[in-house]
Amino acid sequence: SYSRKSFIARMARLLGARVIIHVHGAGFHVFHKESPARLQNAIRRTLETADLVIALSEEWRVRLRRIAPKSNVRVLPNPVSVSEFEPTLEGKEDAPPSGGTVLFLGAFGKRKGVYDLLEAIPAVVAERGDVVFEMGGDREVAEVTRLIEKGGFEKNVRMLGWVSGADKLAAFTRAHVYVLPSYHEGLPIGVLEAMAAGLPVVTTPVGGIPEVVKDGVHGIIISPGDVRALSAAILRLLNDSGLRQRMSDANVELVRSRHDAPVVAAKLCEWYNEVWNV
Repeated sequence: SYSRKSFIARMARLLGARVIIHVHGAGFHVFHKESPARLQNAIRRTLETADLVIALSEEWRVRLRRIAPKSNVRVLPNPVSVSEFEPTLEGKEDAPPSGGTVLFLGAFGKRKGVYDLLEAIPAVVAERGDVVFEMGGDREVAEVTRLIEKGGFEKNVRMLGWVSGADKLAAFTRAHVYVLPSYHEGLPIGVLEAMAAGLPVVTTPVGGIPEVVKDGVHGIIISPGDVRALSAAILRLLNDSGLRQRMSDANVELVRSRHDAPVVAAKLCEWYNEVWNV
């Protein structure tokens, strides 16, 4: 991706165009660190010669300035269409005493923590035998399915495939808790969508997540790879409807004020006009 887009940026520069670079890759800092010195220098030049570099969070702004100290980096968080998720807030049923629905959406793989979630399921099932983990995603589907069958908890897992549109809204409506135990992130859209749908979030302090999810207010933050804490956090939220409601209210308020698409788009347009008029 960097090779393609840096070439486009270089050609645009030669033709006298303005260049704005948005960095969304969750592992871009790892890619830079593991690159040879010559490529690291090329990455620095690409960022520093752009008129503007847009990062998803303050943490990513700091990372990019370390890579390219002279780059002009500003923070613009990911947007979510709040109005699209308003129907999911109406008539949501409370979690039954022995059950509840936990939702995971994302690419199946280690980076998103899906295998940690699979390890956490038995402890949750032991306390709430009718709990359902709905899992929507792609990539390593066969391996995830194999591990579910090996663990013997097929009746507690519903595989959704890659969901979008009405199917995704229905999944958010059914859910009581959203889980994303990632190891690396930019600012995941799934977390913002879950918050817009009024779901408390169990996630990790990576990328821009801590700038959105405050532990105990919008959800529960755990360390990446801490399976025991993951299962405990899920159980805590399933067992406490009052806590879920307080987090739901806080999450909807936050995304409406800071992440609604028109709010983010207005800032983006302002910056594009600024660069254009230089």
